[in-house]
Amino acid sequence: MTAKDSLVTSLLRNSITTWKRFWADVSGAVLFYITATLPALVGFSLLAIDASRLMTLHTSLQKGVDALSLAAAGELDRTPNAMARAQLAAENLLRNTQVFGLGEAHIGADTDPDPVNVDLNVTLTFYSKLPASDSDPMPAGGPTKLDPTDPNDNARARFVRVTVDTYAMDTIFPASFLGGPDSATSNATAVAGMSQVLCRLTPLFICNPWEGGTNDIYENLSIYNNTNTRLKRRRQMRVRMGPGGSGWFPGNYGFLDFGNGAPALEKALAVGAPDNCFAQSGVDTKTGQNTGPVEDGINTRFGLYPSSLPKGIAKPYNQNWQVRPAKNIRMGQPQNASKICSEYSPDTNIANGMALPRDPVFANQAARLGSSAHPTVSEFTDYWNGNFAAYDNGLGPGWPSRPAASAVGPAITDPPYQAEGPAGLWSELTRYEMYKWEISTDMMSEVSGDTPANGGGEVGDPWEDPNNAETGGARCFKGTKDIMDPLDEVDRRLIGVAILNCKALEAHGFKLNGNTKGIPVASFAEFFLTEPLEKGGSGTAGDIYMEFVNIIEAGTEQSVSRDQVQIYR
Repeated sequence: MTAKDSLVTSLLRNSITTWKRFWADVSGAVLFYITATLPALVGFSLLAIDASRLMTLHTSLQKGVDALSLAAAGELDRTPNAMARAQLAAENLLRNTQVFGLGEAHIGADTDPDPVNVDLNVTLTFYSKLPASDSDPMPAGGPTKLDPTDPNDNARARFVRVTVDTYAMDTIFPASFLGGPDSATSNATAVAGMSQVLCRLTPLFICNPWEGGTNDIYENLSIYNNTNTRLKRRRQMRVRMGPGGSGWFPGNYGFLDFGNGAPALEKALAVGAPDNCFAQSGVDTKTGQNTGPVEDGINTRFGLYPSSLPKGIAKPYNQNWQVRPAKNIRMGQPQNASKICSEYSPDTNIANGMALPRDPVFANQAARLGSSAHPTVSEFTDYWNGNFAAYDNGLGPGWPSRPAASAVGPAITDPPYQAEGPAGLWSELTRYEMYKWEISTDMMSEVSGDTPANGGGEVGDPWEDPNNAETGGARCFKGTKDIMDPLDEVDRRLIGVAILNCKALEAHGFKLNGNTKGIPVASFAEFFLTEPLEKGGSGTAGDIYMEFVNIIEAGTEQSVSRDQVQIYR
């Protein structure tokens, strides 16, 4: 083989080796895959960024409307201006913001300090009830959607839907790669509601004394319209146990079910803070002719004790703090009565002392509501001279020594009632104001009328013995003040009850003559017991005389009121 042939052979061999090495070399293969997949990787990355931005925007909006719905729902206490206050709460209580959407940064009200021109980008819609299923949409109209301008609808407003305006967001992926829409949108909705729960409540309900028609079981505007001034609240009322069947009438009363039978009822009526809770959205009733437990239970609040009370109330009753008397128990009880410690039998001789004046209209057994004209000046004169005849502040004993009406009935500033100046005349005072004035001035220690042997000698202070015969109460309660809870501020002559629209409830198929569950409550209210219960004859047994005091709201001392606010959808 020549040298030339050897060179050719060597070149061919090297070329083959080089091509084999080239063919086997994979160090640059990833470039192909990167080149092929890079657009997709970048696109999906941008899409993920857009999706996360959109999700963050929606989360911000949802949290914003959740907070706004809770703030608004917290005002739905069924009072006449509930929906207006809910709107104000949404406008003023919270300031929420978002950073991913275009346009307004705020969710709800703007951050401009101008309180008049509020820029609100949410819509509030109010409802009386929710659809049966969570999957059903909230109705666009119909009887459950309420009108904020209708005063009657405020009593029915239980739920509020808050919807935020739609927000837009610039996107990256569609505009950069597909030439599609360059924005996305999001909004949010929340529905919240409130129900009031009352604990330590007297287990009584009364039929709304001012109920008009039979259409609305939630209506409570009549309660506010008939109690929003001093003159209206001074109307005494007599409530009577309801019938065994249908035909419940304004001014009837019945019982709320929470225990076993008459003993549990009697104990709850007797003790200062019964262990129970009731929801405004629905209470359970337990009716029946339980006049004995009503009389015996309520009368312990006046220091009157029957021979036996239910198990769970320890003997001796007249030393048991659970059934202590109220702070002022002046009631016109003759001090020489044979059952002075167990039954109420008011003295017919008012010169020996008398209870707060009873409206003369109740001589008619059918009457349920008294007149705002009573007590008259003459009736208060009898009350003063019968109980404070010996009192003399320098003007002379008896009626001349009375204070000005404005001292007994000061100005009223507490909600939910309108502000009102002090009473100008004695014929404007409520019985409850007179009762409280006696406590604040220690006039309850004044001895009434003649001597105890002749029926007089009563005092209102249950801790003071007018004859100094023994330490203890003027009648039955023999406990000493050191057994009193030093923090006890409960007034045992105030009772909290549920007010039901009985005529409307019966018209809508609710049965009040048995154990019926889930009956809506128009309002919870406090009433002042103007006198103990008498052992009545036919038709009058268990009659309760009382005076309206106020609507129970969260934080009142007579019961534990809680507003349960929650998001429903």
